[in-house]
Amino acid sequence: MSALKIYKRFGLNRSLILANDDALGFVKKLPDGCVDLVITSPPYCMGKEYETSSNYDDFEEFHRTFLPEIIRITKDGGNICWQVGYHVKNSGVMPLDYLVHQILQPHKEITLRNRLIWTFGHGLHCKKRFSGRHETVLWYSKGNEYTFNLDPVRIAQKYPGKTYYKGAKRGKPSVLTHK
Repeated sequence: MSALKIYKRFGLNRSLILANDDALGFVKKLPDGCVDLVITSPPYCMGKEYETSSNYDDFEEFHRTFLPEIIRITKDGGNICWQVGYHVKNSGVMPLDYLVHQILQPHKEITLRNRLIWTFGHGLHCKKRFSGRHETVLWYSKGNEYTFNLDPVRIAQKYPGKTYYKGAKRGKPSVLTHK
């Protein structure tokens, strides 16, 4: 297998591009249906040093502009994985995946396939609520013909060898085991 070359500029024949650019400006330059997979974790507008806003409305406004562009550049059969957490203000939280999904719902060309929960053991210790130790990845596909390879990520069954205890399948395996 040859080494994968990383490019700084877009080209239809390039498999991997890393661009240090304004996301919206970069995406607007791309042609329709040229991307197989989008994976991103946009800023949550909470006033972090790398963010330009701490306003929830700015998060919403950006997504209403940016998400249609992401759909436009995604190929039929392509996938969009959008990782978000919470917008936190005065110890109150707003789950940003709700907002992202609400913005995407009118776009019938994409379908939510899963809402994945990423858990981690670090983060700020909260005093007035439970500490946030998870974020959400919304996985959408464009169209109904998309690739999903379960076997490489399948989790082994908790009870291998479990059998049906009643009915026509009694005694037969109730869980397929992964080899």
